[in-house]
Amino acid sequence: MIRMSSYGGLLLCALISGCAVGGGHSSEIPATLYFAKSATGSDFVGSFRTLDGDPIPSAPLVIDLSPGRHTVGYWCPDHIVMDGPPTVVATFEPGKSYVLHCQGNEDGRVEAR
Repeated sequence: MIRMSSYGGLLLCALISGCAVGGGHSSEIPATLYFAKSATGSDFVGSFRTLDGDPIPSAPLVIDLSPGRHTVGYWCPDHIVMDGPPTVVATFEPGKSYVLHCQGNEDGRVEAR
């Protein structure tokens, strides 16, 4: 299951059911990945685009995903995209929160909150 949200200042969450993520089971406690605000000082934030190669509908700012190693595609507000979204690979633990940071064309990085 993936929880997705997008916001223009406020975080709005919508629960999307029926999405399998990384072979997880519904009894697992998901990890949560947030998109960090851009370091450019603009009000624009990035969004998540793919999870393990599959498109994520509606380009959310927050996703819940099953524990384990995942490849997350994202869009950074000041990043030039040529051949699809850049990706970051990270291992997520159950119930933990993470933040994806990106700046321009530098590689994104995931850090535990």
